[in-house]
Amino acid sequence: MTRYHQLDSLRGLAALTVVVHHFAFIFTGLLWLDALNYTPLRIFKAGHEAVIFFFVLSGFVLSLPFYSDGKKVNIPHFFIKRLCRIYIPYIVAVGCSILAYLAFYRPGLDSGFSSFFHDVWSTPLSFWLIVDHIILIGSFKDYALDPVLWSLSVELRVSLVFPFIMLFIKRFGWKSNVALGILLSGTALLLNNLAHPANSHPISSNHCFTLHYISFFILGALLAKYRVSLISKVLRLRVTMKYALLLSGLIVYCNLLQPVSLPFGGAVLLHLRFPQSAAHVGDALHRSRPVTAGFQPVVLLY
Repeated sequence: MTRYHQLDSLRGLAALTVVVHHFAFIFTGLLWLDALNYTPLRIFKAGHEAVIFFFVLSGFVLSLPFYSDGKKVNIPHFFIKRLCRIYIPYIVAVGCSILAYLAFYRPGLDSGFSSFFHDVWSTPLSFWLIVDHIILIGSFKDYALDPVLWSLSVELRVSLVFPFIMLFIKRFGWKSNVALGILLSGTALLLNNLAHPANSHPISSNHCFTLHYISFFILGALLAKYRVSLISKVLRLRVTMKYALLLSGLIVYCNLLQPVSLPFGGAVLLHLRFPQSAAHVGDALHRSRPVTAGFQPVVLLY
């Protein structure tokens, strides 16, 4: 199977963006930092968009073995490989978070940082909180120890159903698959509004929104399915058209045209756009929980 080294570079840049994004959330009231959201420089702190890129990239890479002619994918091996790739780093991250909590957390201190910073460890450490984190695939208080871990719960859930999704993707054309992605995104929004889950925020381990994030895995799998024809068409474009295509992609990626993320190249406007202010995000994630101040270095492992 061909390895696309360019994707490794993009993965590294996207991971760096996520780190910058979360560090920016620590500060509040910095107008110049908020102003970056309305400039092209936002690409350097577009963390959630980078996570969406990871989902698309996962769909692309995971689907490649399923397109190999004459070679059947070993499904049990696929599950074991994905479990080890996701779960082992995840457990290490959880362990580091617990150790950092025990070593550094001091309630009652006011650091002057944002509510996002203070809310991370405001939930008391308990046996059941740790159990919920160990199980991973459930809907749990993923923000309590390390708020970036929610994406790994999505990755693991989608990995468990991905071989079955590929049966549909391989059998039907891109239009049917785009329709499936739109249906999943719409269903996620509908179920979330009807069920009123305790953890209703989309940037979380919320089960409903996992359906929505599947649409981005489907997008990645479609790019892999038609990669030869897509590359051929791009190579035939004039240089000016290539730059225009690159610019259009960056604009969509940074959400400069629309206040939403755009799955399927702009075909769907279902992905919610969230507040960029650190204080607003903290309130949105934890508005039902009291703010407890303290010194809390957030563990970011990607």
